[in-house]
Amino acid sequence: MWHRRTVIVLSLLCFVFTNMMGCAPAVVVKEPPAPKLETKPPKPFPRAVWIDGHWKWNSAANNFLWVSGRWVREKAGKVWIQGHWKRTSGGWKWVKGHWR
Repeated sequence: MWHRRTVIVLSLLCFVFTNMMGCAPAVVVKEPPAPKLETKPPKPFPRAVWIDGHWKWNSAANNFLWVSGRWVREKAGKVWIQGHWKRTSGGWKWVKGHWR
C-alpha cells in the first residue's frame, strides 16, 4: 500500500511540475514595441489565413524578438484572432493570437 501511495504522489508532482513549466508569467511593459511593417506575400493556397508578425519576449536574452508573419491553413469552423496588446493596470500585456 505504501508503494502505491508513493507512486500516486510522485505522479501528481510530475504532473504539477510539467504543467507549471508552460505557465510563464505574462510580461507587462510600460509601452509596447511598435510592430514592424511587413509585406504580406501572395496567398500560397486556398483558405490560407495570415498571422501577423509580432514581438515575442525572450526571457533568456531579456529583450523582444520579432516573429515574422506567416500563412497557415485555416482550421475548419474556426476564426483566427490576431495577437494584440491589452492595456492593464500595470501597463501593457501581450495576448497571444488564437483560433476561436
